[in-house]
Amino acid sequence: MDFYTFHYLETNQQNQQLVLTILILFAFLAVVGFMVGYLKNRMKTRYRDLGIIALLCLLLLTGIEGEKFMTLNDQVARTTQMIPFIRSVALDEGVKPNQILVNSTTIVNGMIVRVRPQKENYQVTFSSDNKTYTLKKVHVINHQVEVKD
Repeated sequence: MDFYTFHYLETNQQNQQLVLTILILFAFLAVVGFMVGYLKNRMKTRYRDLGIIALLCLLLLTGIEGEKFMTLNDQVARTTQMIPFIRSVALDEGVKPNQILVNSTTIVNGMIVRVRPQKENYQVTFSSDNKTYTLKKVHVINHQVEVKD
């Protein structure tokens, strides 16, 4: 079972979205570069052809990655809800946020929260609007966990 720390959730929220943005920006700059090359020397159609190929690659990339981008935005939104949740649990349990571990990177019903000093495990049940939660003490079968920091 994998558990994630407060630090891990704070720092890994934007990495995947950054890679996609860089790829799209690179394809856009290639299109602009080839079009400028074509406009400078209209007799050579090489730049025009390369520009069209780069434009098609850009359209293909944004089309393929569009759905992934929307899914990623939804996941990022749910991940950003984890930070206030962990702070709330830490406040209720009287510990620091870095002593709280969760077994999910997004807010989901049934996830396990581990309070580090006491090594107590709780199962979380959220209300329908994710504004309130209840913690129920549970016992895990496999006590060997990997902590991702």
